[in-house]
Parts: sequence; structure tokens; C-alpha cells
Amino acid sequence: MGYIWAIFYAQGKQRSHFALIHADGTPLGETSAQKVIAADKSCKGKLYQYTYLAPAKPQPDKEAMEQVALAQYQKWVSAECGQIQLDGIPADAELSAYKLKLERLFVPLKVEVKTKDKDNEYKIETLPVGLFLRQKMRFSLLTKPGGGKSTLLKRLTVAYAEPERLKAANDQLPDKPYLPLLLRCRDLQERARNPKLIRPPKLIRPN
Repeated sequence: MGYIWAIFYAQGKQRSHFALIHADGTPLGETSAQKVIAADKSCKGKLYQYTYLAPAKPQPDKEAMEQVALAQYQKWVSAECGQIQLDGIPADAELSAYKLKLERLFVPLKVEVKTKDKDNEYKIETLPVGLFLRQKMRFSLLTKPGGGKSTLLKRLTVAYAEPERLKAANDQLPDKPYLPLLLRCRDLQERARNPKLIRPPKLIRPN
């Protein structure tokens, strides 16, 4: 390995820790240091009696962590929104036990857009959802129970979480690199009134 410096640290004038520095100024990593400590011990040295101070580990690759987190989120979205089970729907008992891919049952919807014209009079226009989304970035979707709100939101979530499913239904969705964030109000509960209860998501460090 060449020349290696042993730098000792003491507490109350008693040696307790040490570091190993190569002659080129580079601290030895844990694996290389253990080899030196073992060789020193075989020569009746005392390095093994002290605590080795290894160099700090390199910072995790944030870009790699982001990719891992995104992949996990996309997998969760696919499991949460990508399938429909026919619970409560009059159907064959065996069929109702299966989960079907969302696009197999999804019927492209149309929306009624209510706007004001130049004369300040309301105008109602019916548009396919995909065409509407090409024009509007912010909107509220209102309809009666069973009108398809939840199913439509699941379709949008899956389509943009998994771009390969964007064309799986003929709803003319805009081909944009959106990242859907699925937030259910019922899951917020007390968190909506007490932000301290909201914890940041944990990222799993890639191997």
C-alpha cells in the first residue's frame, strides 16, 4: 500500500481513536484499514485496541433515489388505480371475484363546460375529456353519485403514472409528461387540521 500515517486521538491523554492516512493524503476505507490493523496485530502492534475512524461515507446519489422513489410510486398507483373489481355489481359470481384492468371497462367520458360569453351569458359546451384537458389546466369536476368521477380520476392517474397506458383508451388524453399525485381527502382526516401529523415519505436508498 505504500507509506501510511497513523493519526492518534486521545481523551484525558489516553489514546482512544486513530485514523490511517495514505501518503497521498487519502484516508483508508474500512476494508483497507482492517487489513492494516490485522497486519499490525500480527506484529504485536496495538492498533486493534483503539477505535478506527473511517472516512465519511459518500453522499447518496439523489438522482438515483428519486428514480427509485418514482418507480415505487408508479407501482403503487398501478396497484391502487389500475384495476377494477366488480363488487356489488350484478354479474356472474366467478367474474365478480376477479380484478379487471381499468381500460377494459372504462368508457371515455364527456364533460359539460359552463362558461360566460362576451355578453356575460352562460354558454354550455360538451367536450371529450381529453380535448377539455388540452384547454384547461385547473378545474373542478362535479356530477351526481355514480357519474364516473372516481373512475375518471383513476384513469387519469394511471395514464400519466404509466405512459405506456396513455393510449390504452380512446379518450384523446394530451400526451404530456405529467406526474399525478393522488390525494384522498378521507385519508387526510386529522392531518388537514394538524400539519404536524404529516410525515415526509421515506426514500429507500438503492443498493
